[in-house]
Amino acid sequence: LLLLLLINLPWYIVVGLREGWDMVRAMVVYQNFTRFLVGFDHIQPWWYYGKTITYDMFPFSPLFPTGLYLAWRNRTRLEWRLPALWAVVTILFFSCSSSKQGKYILTAAPAIAWLGLLVIDGMRNGLWQRYVHRFVQGWAVVLVIGFVITAVFVLPRYAGRIGGLEGLQQVHRVIDEKPGKIVSYDWPRSSLLYELGSPMAYVRSSRELYRWLHEGKLKAGDYILAHQRYLPQPGAEPGPTLFAPAPAEPYFEKVMSVKFNGTLDVYRVLPAAIGMSMPQTPEPLPLQWWNRFDTD
Repeated sequence: LLLLLLINLPWYIVVGLREGWDMVRAMVVYQNFTRFLVGFDHIQPWWYYGKTITYDMFPFSPLFPTGLYLAWRNRTRLEWRLPALWAVVTILFFSCSSSKQGKYILTAAPAIAWLGLLVIDGMRNGLWQRYVHRFVQGWAVVLVIGFVITAVFVLPRYAGRIGGLEGLQQVHRVIDEKPGKIVSYDWPRSSLLYELGSPMAYVRSSRELYRWLHEGKLKAGDYILAHQRYLPQPGAEPGPTLFAPAPAEPYFEKVMSVKFNGTLDVYRVLPAAIGMSMPQTPEPLPLQWWNRFDTD
């Protein structure tokens, strides 16, 4: 850890001198401590990685419990002790965090695979040799053939639908026909930036968006991208993150809806919206100091 800090120290000093020390504080304190303890939008229960290991680390995950047991039995041997400690410490460390995503423990994947291979390597006598080896070998052949068929014949036919890229390409074509500024309701995901261009303006609350209209930061012909999860549902109380009042004529024109991380609605700002009086909007969430920086 000290070595990593030493390597990163020059970068933090340059960033602090160029962008201000609050930027360094956001990167070091917010990303490494606040998110670990608070979690925000990635809050998951303590057992979350028990679920993700099963499918993320397949086909070695079924062998992982046996590997840990044999590692304890052979704890004096480095080839068993090292991968077991590597896997267990990584999983326990990220399980203690409030913020959890399956990709956080990918650093444990080599250790889990190592333990699985040690288990397979130990299956050399009697029935283990006769049946289990054949089963593992046969399953490996099935996996390889299935992967090749999927990669060569299946995925190319559905590539545009994966992650909603096909829908974003439709949005791109519409905006190319009638160019305008694009504003994302909530911060834009990487694939959105990849397809529609970066940097992209974004707002975090409906109050901020309507203020932009009132101040002239949004003009007629500009576009607003909003996921349907941010639109108020009939009869529901508008929460602080919702786009309320919902965009509608005569101020907004709904251009299209596409599949992207759910359903993404595209609206065009109409001339009547320019300089409109401020409507009643939900009280937005308090702005934290780190929101000034796009540290993600």
